[in-house]
Amino acid sequence: AELAAARRAQALLETIFQHAPDFIIHAAIDGRILLTNRVRPGWTPDGVIGTSIFDYVDPESATRMRDAIAQVLETGQAVSYEAKGSGAHGHDAHYFSRVVPVSDGDRVSSVLIIATEVTRLKEAEAAARESEGRLRLALDATDMGIWIWDAAKDAGTMDSHAARIFGRPAEELPNMQATIESIPPEDRPAVMRALEDAMHTGRYG
Repeated sequence: AELAAARRAQALLETIFQHAPDFIIHAAIDGRILLTNRVRPGWTPDGVIGTSIFDYVDPESATRMRDAIAQVLETGQAVSYEAKGSGAHGHDAHYFSRVVPVSDGDRVSSVLIIATEVTRLKEAEAAARESEGRLRLALDATDMGIWIWDAAKDAGTMDSHAARIFGRPAEELPNMQATIESIPPEDRPAVMRALEDAMHTGRYG
């Protein structure tokens, strides 16, 4: 019964290892690849076994990886870092990686490197920064500001341009009433109509 249970557990671990979406690499402390669950298209597991894990990332990432492995050896604790290396079809890819100690008695004998590709997340973050930069340039050029109102909390936030327009500190969180009172009386009806339209239609114009 114990042998059968051990075999089932082994089969389960092999299934997880083979089908996990992350790269899982068992490496010696010098970086030699001992086992891997997947490789990029065009490569074979046998072709990378025995090669150095540092050959598959850029020099800066290799330094981070070496430092992470050294820290794992020193502390016996898992370490995380970000790296840039080879992705599918030869393109550069970004990875969030964890180095986990594999112990033999009271010493770390090897490590597991678990790498999750986060390329799309990095690209989305870069696109968001670029979009924010373009918006900032447009606001600077047109002398417009951004004011955001949280209806549930009745609290607003504004950027530095809007704060200057409203004559308020940027860190202040004015409610709707205080914000309306900052608008010249002759402009308030039009602003209120625009706000009501935006709340009912989800569009401002």
